Amino acid sequence: MTPTQHAELEEKARLQVHLQLQEQALQSPLASPSRSPASGSNTVPMTEEELQSSPPAILGPPPTVTSIRPARNPRVPVGRASTIRQQATIPPKPQIHIVGKRGGRLDFSIKINLMHLLVPEDARQRMDYLRCVGPGEVAFRGGSKPAVTPELEGEGTVEAWAAKFVADNASVRSFVLERVVINLDVHWLEGQVRALLVGLKYPGTVAVSFPVTHSRVVVQSPDRVNKFITSVTGFFAGKKKYEVVKAVWPFATMPRGAEADGRRCAVQSEETWWKEWRDPIRYAIATKRNGWVTNEDKLEALMEGMPSSVPADVDWGPEVETAYIRPRPHPPFNLWPRLDRLRALYDKAYPKWPPHINLVYPFSEVVDCAAHKFLVEKVGLVPGVEWTVGELAVLVRERTGQGQSVMRLWGTVGLDGRVKQVDGLGSFYEGEKQVVLAAEKEGEDDEVAEKDQLHTGLPYYFEEEMQRWVSFTPSALDSEEDERSTFAVATYNILAEFEWPPSEARYPLVVKNILADNAAADALVLQEVTDGFLSYLLADEGIRDAYPYCSHGPPDQDDIEPLPSHLNVVVLSKIAFDWEYVSFHRKHKGAVVARFKDVGRSKGDKFFPVVLAAVHLSHGLTDGAVASKKADIKQIIGYLSGTYPQRPWILAGDFNVTTSSATIDAALRKKAISEATVGQLKGLNNQFAEANLDDAWKTSLADDPWDGDSNNALEGEEGATWDPTSNGVAAAMAGGGANMRPQRYDRILVRGEGLLEIAKFNMFGFLTEKVEGADSEMFASDHWGLRCIMNIDDFGDNAQGPSEEIASLVVPVHPQKAPEHLDQPGSVKEALLELGIIPSTEEGFKRKAALELLRNVILDTPTTDAGTRPQPTVIIIPVGSYALDVWTSSSDIDVLCIGPFSTNTFFALATQRLRKTAAQGIKILRRVRANTGTMLEIEVDSIKMDLQYCPATSVAERWPDVLRAPPSDPIWSLSAQTLSKLKAIRDIDYLRRSIPDLTAFRLAHRFIKTWAKSRGIYSARFGFLSGIQISILLARVHKLLTLETSPTTEPITVESLLTTFFTHYATFPWRTHLAFDPLFHRHRLPYTRTPREPLAILGYFPPALNTAAAASVPSTRTLAVEFQRASEALLGTNTRMSWREMLESKAAAEEFMGGAGGYKTYVKLDVQYWGLSLARGAQFLGWVESRCVMLLVDLHRRAPGLFVRMWPARFVEADIETGEGDEEQQEGERDFRGCYLIGLDKSDAEMGKEELKIALGALQTVLSRFETQMRGNEKYFDGRSCWLSAAVVNKGELGRLKVDRREWGEYTPGEEEHEEEEEEEQELGAVSGQGSDEDEAWYGSGKKDKKKKAAVKKQIVTVDLRADKTKKFRTAADVMNRIRWDPQLETSGYLVGYEDRFLGAQEKELEAWKSEQTDEEFIPQHRILYFKRKSDGQKVWDRRTKYDEVFGNVEA
Repeated sequence: MTPTQHAELEEKARLQVHLQLQEQALQSPLASPSRSPASGSNTVPMTEEELQSSPPAILGPPPTVTSIRPARNPRVPVGRASTIRQQATIPPKPQIHIVGKRGGRLDFSIKINLMHLLVPEDARQRMDYLRCVGPGEVAFRGGSKPAVTPELEGEGTVEAWAAKFVADNASVRSFVLERVVINLDVHWLEGQVRALLVGLKYPGTVAVSFPVTHSRVVVQSPDRVNKFITSVTGFFAGKKKYEVVKAVWPFATMPRGAEADGRRCAVQSEETWWKEWRDPIRYAIATKRNGWVTNEDKLEALMEGMPSSVPADVDWGPEVETAYIRPRPHPPFNLWPRLDRLRALYDKAYPKWPPHINLVYPFSEVVDCAAHKFLVEKVGLVPGVEWTVGELAVLVRERTGQGQSVMRLWGTVGLDGRVKQVDGLGSFYEGEKQVVLAAEKEGEDDEVAEKDQLHTGLPYYFEEEMQRWVSFTPSALDSEEDERSTFAVATYNILAEFEWPPSEARYPLVVKNILADNAAADALVLQEVTDGFLSYLLADEGIRDAYPYCSHGPPDQDDIEPLPSHLNVVVLSKIAFDWEYVSFHRKHKGAVVARFKDVGRSKGDKFFPVVLAAVHLSHGLTDGAVASKKADIKQIIGYLSGTYPQRPWILAGDFNVTTSSATIDAALRKKAISEATVGQLKGLNNQFAEANLDDAWKTSLADDPWDGDSNNALEGEEGATWDPTSNGVAAAMAGGGANMRPQRYDRILVRGEGLLEIAKFNMFGFLTEKVEGADSEMFASDHWGLRCIMNIDDFGDNAQGPSEEIASLVVPVHPQKAPEHLDQPGSVKEALLELGIIPSTEEGFKRKAALELLRNVILDTPTTDAGTRPQPTVIIIPVGSYALDVWTSSSDIDVLCIGPFSTNTFFALATQRLRKTAAQGIKILRRVRANTGTMLEIEVDSIKMDLQYCPATSVAERWPDVLRAPPSDPIWSLSAQTLSKLKAIRDIDYLRRSIPDLTAFRLAHRFIKTWAKSRGIYSARFGFLSGIQISILLARVHKLLTLETSPTTEPITVESLLTTFFTHYATFPWRTHLAFDPLFHRHRLPYTRTPREPLAILGYFPPALNTAAAASVPSTRTLAVEFQRASEALLGTNTRMSWREMLESKAAAEEFMGGAGGYKTYVKLDVQYWGLSLARGAQFLGWVESRCVMLLVDLHRRAPGLFVRMWPARFVEADIETGEGDEEQQEGERDFRGCYLIGLDKSDAEMGKEELKIALGALQTVLSRFETQMRGNEKYFDGRSCWLSAAVVNKGELGRLKVDRREWGEYTPGEEEHEEEEEEEQELGAVSGQGSDEDEAWYGSGKKDKKKKAAVKKQIVTVDLRADKTKKFRTAADVMNRIRWDPQLETSGYLVGYEDRFLGAQEKELEAWKSEQTDEEFIPQHRILYFKRKSDGQKVWDRRTKYDEVFGNVEA
């Protein structure tokens, strides 16, 4: 026995220690989520007797796994807990390996045993313990997949798990004991070793590793089948595994760096150990040892003063042996790329040498590993290269001053044997073509990637006649005649094989998934493609038919080169394309950028194709890996931006970005990543957003936000494409712990640029196959695939542009660049952030959670019916500003529900459920009966929401695909009221799909909305702008600007978009032209403007196309003035206003209320309410505001010489407070007072006194008439609780005013709801008793409901409507239908009395009454006052007096 072996044996017999070295203490796959000692019986204190009685450690070759196979009887003691405890006392063997190489030559290889650092000599100081899996931890608990169940009673002791293993009847099972070590700082030790080597001036490559042997003990079941199964290298064997126990041996109580917190080491610290072993290690390296460094070396270092015998400069010898002999001339230049494509990636000397053959090579290295065998196979696939050799060159190495060397020509050897020596050492590359390699730039962090010309090649297509794949140039092919309306892209990581020889067992299943219907695409991106798989794939006839074009050919074809790397990105397509390779800063990493021949945009005589960038980024969750991903993303976006500006992009592939919050938090706790890295992970989405790349998965959520079951998914796990919880291959690769969380690694990102719009998104790859002889399934890959279908809607020359008729109606948009001081990129966003206009991420999460809560409450279904009755389809989606993502912190959320029930049924049940969940932060504010129907104003977690409902069964069942149905589709044959409710989501869906740059649009929209509010022109109720109107106006400018630009011009920034917007509408002819989207209304305008409409801003879908129906001449004039003012502020030569200054609100309001340049005279509308019902107060106030437009119209008609402007807000005296105090003060709060102001000015500065006097007289008449009409309305005005007056006042009479931000009506339970509650109870009774199956599925039924149903059936009798004596007052619609359809009544004998919003009460023939909302003469039915019989002038129905002669329930 050698001294080294003797020392090793002595050390093992003395120490007997446990250790499982963790990479960085926490990155080992053996690491568990929690490393704290378990309590109770899970902790096993070892006594001295137990230590001495433990069996000795196994000597000989260092196995990693110790297998124990018992006899045929499965109940032998080896399954008992004592066996596990005994094995836990046998230590693993941690080591340090230090290897130095130069080229293929090994200089030194030393090993140091670290086992003695884990167990102190005093057994009482030992820290090791036995730990069982804890509650909630993912582990193999007796199944074939990791899980969190079962949990054993008590605390899950070793005895309990051992007993469960012994009692398991499975024929193939195993029990694993893992030996782990924690809190050893291997990174610090590695740093010390490398610093030592720097001092020795070692010129080669150093590898420092920390392997561990004897780290696992596997107890196998005795069945012979087990031996066969465990030899199979697959992921799908049906073995039951118990990996629930770990023997933990801490190097120290805490990680290094926690000395201040009381860190204690088992034997000694890392610093102390290094001081003792530094010199022996240095001596072993300097003497080029190949073996162990032992205690004897340490003893010699202490006794003999070893450092003095080690020279300061070690002679490491020549780097290589003197000379090379190589053929010359080299291969012709046209053959170089065939060889250099591999050399560039695998040969470090590639920049120094052309392609060559070494006839004499002084050293070689024998490597026997899978990676080497794959590379040898790859070299064997290189097609043959032939050329004529003229002579041989003899080269010698010449050292340079920079520590480098170059090869010089010593001489030549002719083919006739003559040797010719050159004078001096000549240049070997003289006159030769120099090779510029991207590898020379490796390590540089450039912001923009570069095209790698070497690895860029021609695509291939399958030639049927030759039955071979042939390279081609896409421009040589004929273009497709059929115009495409869609373009589909799929991406799939197919998982490469890493063991040699590679298995092809999964290949047929991968192909089956690729050819599945849900994976069919125009372009397919594959990652981790190997030479073997690509050869197999392209040999499949189905693949060749589906994808006739491929970026690379099959490597097994004799004239095609192998793929450059082991893991490659390959693009297949139905459409001809060419491609280029873009290298990243690391070898083997880059992007395949494809350009499709027949998909793109034409501008004049040029065609700009769609660009697809296929990527596969670096894996890993470390600081370095995340930084590498960030750099790669930045590089590819920079390359696309610079090379293909304003082109449509698609970025697809495996981004390997960890998304699960649980995984990220676990890595942060373990200090595997830093806080800065967490910020970088979150910032990756910002990189995509800044590049205007839309995530196809997220966009699909906007269409159907509740798709999928995310109840068990944590943040960042929704839409996961790598899911160990459902994919067996992913589970096997994850191992356990935090790695078992789902991740959304794969993505498809789209920058549509007005050409592409995301229409549909889905996953694929779910097809599996049974494993023969095992109770498990085979999965095709560890990833799911993604597919995105995009609509093609070009704004270029290929688009179906507006007709000549429409083009003549369009006011052209001329691009206007922002002034220099406003043209800084990002300046608009900065101003919005400073003012708090852009909501924070936390606000976004809060609103998302509130919306989710509302959905859960409304869609809650009783469990009694869940198993027997299918649930009806109910869609709940946000609309308005939240759906378009232009909301601010003060915005409400508009929510639309679509389902198969009646409106009454829905709101009755919804109200009931919302009231039951008041404890969850949901409060019903009020129930509003608006023109579009019933609406609930609610509050969810302090966020206000407006809940509307639309009964449309067919729409709900076809959601969201129905949004892509054309207007001519029969599904839209709905009533006008139903269509009006669906209009909002249809308009928003079209806007999201058609806007060229949603990011810029959203920033500009927020800016315009804030500006409009600050200038007092944002209020649809008063005839000013609304959110949808801003969207229409902005989208119109944005699209028309896109038509005017080309890919060669500068991109449209937010700053230039806003400048163009304001300058365009500053000169827009509102009086004569309509504002509409000519790319939607392309053929004709389904709308005729009437003379009474001063403003027309047309929406997209019917009914009610004009969104500015409430506008008046004064409000339109005010809008024009404000647009002109904004344009002058932006472009004026005397002004230099910043973006933020444009949004300041105080100056505008103060200016209106008498500031510099303000008004001198006002119309003041005083309102007061002192009633007990606050809801009635809010109703009164809303009614007053709705009549203000009528007042403005009358003022303009009677006094056209006056310029009138109303401020869209209520004012109150500045000293009025809404304080909180005693009961008397709170009672006084019910006395609300406020006023509205209308500024008056002369429209013509030359207006004479006489004209002014006449105008003022007309003004008084209008105000007097307004007062009379308002006070005469008994429905809303009650003189006992409210008051209203209108008067002309001077500026000095206003006093000190401020904007009244109080709510004149807050929710009080029971207030104005008693009648509604009765109706709801009746409705619920109907649902329970006589409702449809869908109603029952919505509400649920039971025994009591069945009794009610039977009781109700007995009460059903035939009722004569003409003799209906019920007390319920029938609606105007009921009366109109009765007169029209009752054969005993004549329609021509009746008049309809209605209220014109400009002229007051009017009458009209019933026959001429229009009921369709799309009709120009349509009048809402809520304006009907009465029906009158023409023969005697008698009113047969009167809304005010509740008189109804038609149905017989007369109430005089």
